[in-house]
Amino acid sequence: MKKILIIEDNISLNEELIDWFTFAGFEAWSAYNGLTGIELASQLLPDIILCDIMMPDRNGTEVIETLRKNIPTRLIPFIFMTALSGRNNIRTGMDLGADDYITKPFTRIELIKTVSTRLKKSENIRELTDTTALERTAQLNFTNKELEAFNYSVSHDLHAPLRALNGYANMLIEDYSGLLDSEGKRILGAIIDQSKKMGDLIDDLLSFSRISTNEIKISVINMHDLAVDVYNDLASDQDKAKIDFRVLEIDSTCGDTPMIKQVWVNLIS
Repeated sequence: MKKILIIEDNISLNEELIDWFTFAGFEAWSAYNGLTGIELASQLLPDIILCDIMMPDRNGTEVIETLRKNIPTRLIPFIFMTALSGRNNIRTGMDLGADDYITKPFTRIELIKTVSTRLKKSENIRELTDTTALERTAQLNFTNKELEAFNYSVSHDLHAPLRALNGYANMLIEDYSGLLDSEGKRILGAIIDQSKKMGDLIDDLLSFSRISTNEIKISVINMHDLAVDVYNDLASDQDKAKIDFRVLEIDSTCGDTPMIKQVWVNLIS
């Protein structure tokens, strides 16, 4: 059952419209001034709003201006009812986001047809939006899977030459260290050290790319405890015997825990 909110200060007309739409199968609600209409719209979140323009305690243009600024009511279909003398206000209302208008006097059939047509258009737009969202989600999932496959390929292709470089460098140290002077040994050590750093950098980039494809969930994070946990995970017993690791007072924050944890891993490691 569709829910309609009728905002009309003429009591007899308001009651008549309630009867019309109730008989037509709607759940009909009424407000007799603009301020009450705004409050009811926010509480009920009706499927459509039918609103007079000239009213006390907020006129029709003020009503729609307020509702369009409120996220829950921003997209509710909105139809103005206006007498011929009030048509100058229609352009203002349409500019503020009204979907349609109907001129008084109108018949029951004319009004219900106007409301039903607007509801149908709104449903079509919603279905199209839902379909588009599903298509984009499917495309995003497909892209993420391709990205994961690419990450694996990149990881393998980049690590392979680094492993070969490290292997040859270690062979030089083991088999030919006696032929190298101190400068040669230093340069060879630098090659091994830099290749190891490159491997760590590749691992960090791939780890971050996998995290960034997941849904971000915001929660309160105890930064002090998280830093300590990361250090305990990374440091061996031998490391802890050599390192004086202290975490001073750190304020809690809001964020995605896995991503913030990765930041601490990168910093501490």
